[in-house]
Amino acid sequence: MLPLHHAPIAFATVALYEKTHHFVKVFFILLLSLSSCLFPFSFIYFLYTVSGGDNMQENKLIEMSMNFSVSVLKLTETIKGHYSLVNQLEKSATSIGANIHESCYAQSKSDFISKLQIALKECHETKYWLDLFTRASVCEFDTLQKLRNECDTIRRILVSSINTAKSNQ
Repeated sequence: MLPLHHAPIAFATVALYEKTHHFVKVFFILLLSLSSCLFPFSFIYFLYTVSGGDNMQENKLIEMSMNFSVSVLKLTETIKGHYSLVNQLEKSATSIGANIHESCYAQSKSDFISKLQIALKECHETKYWLDLFTRASVCEFDTLQKLRNECDTIRRILVSSINTAKSNQ
């Protein structure tokens, strides 16, 4: 019979939480202790990163687009009437984040670029609806201006990401 210190021990430890802006990266370290007659305390380290993607800008873009979608949905809940226009705004605004998220699971580089280009088109459409709502004074100017600025920021990041992806193709 082997001594107790030779028995295999396995345990998982949450090793590191790194807060960066609005999202949290979680790193898991799986630490395995394997028994062996020669090396009773040998360790194998396995690092597994859960971050929703390796690209920091991509993570920021996913978070920004999700927050933007939520803000638009909250805004549209306050608008009375104009149901078809509100519906168009909701569809285009939420489609931005959906396509960005879908790009993370693209089957190829061209598929990745295509998803980001669709998100960019939806961003332009959303900007149109926000501009229309501003001109028609459908809701508060400050609220719409904030959303228009967020939409512009997402658009600029999308353009940069598309250009980078195309240059690396």
